[in-house]
Amino acid sequence: MDIVKKEISELRGEIDITSEKFLGTSVTLKLPLTLSIIDTLFVKIDKWQILIPLSAVLVCKRINLSIEKIRNLEFENKILSIFDLRKILNPNTRTEFVKQIVIISSNKRCFGIIVDEIISEHQAVIKPLGHLHKNQKILSGASILGDETLALVIDVNAIYKTE
Repeated sequence: MDIVKKEISELRGEIDITSEKFLGTSVTLKLPLTLSIIDTLFVKIDKWQILIPLSAVLVCKRINLSIEKIRNLEFENKILSIFDLRKILNPNTRTEFVKQIVIISSNKRCFGIIVDEIISEHQAVIKPLGHLHKNQKILSGASILGDETLALVIDVNAIYKTE
């Protein structure tokens, strides 16, 4: 099993094994999106063009609050953590006001991602990042947009782990 775990880790995936006496063992493999076509939400954060897998998006909310005032958000009677991707992607940038929040549901967790602008839904062909970006934890791939610019695909599971 160590060899399997090592190979899955090299693919930037995860393996989860649970076992219960007299019931059996469950093995869950989570592999990143590579060379596939997925539906995404195309958003902008600063100069970054970002694609969020649409299967993880619950809802988008427009707000206008000072960034210092928003750490959590109430959504459907739950308090959600809010992540500022601008700070994760480039810690030296700063914003004064939160413009929009995308509520994400991933691995039975809900949380919000602050974005500057929601552009549209986008069907993207996902390609793996090169070896120069293999240590980038929150990116799972990239896609070329219709205007031949690059958009990065985020790994919503990895964002939650940055907290």
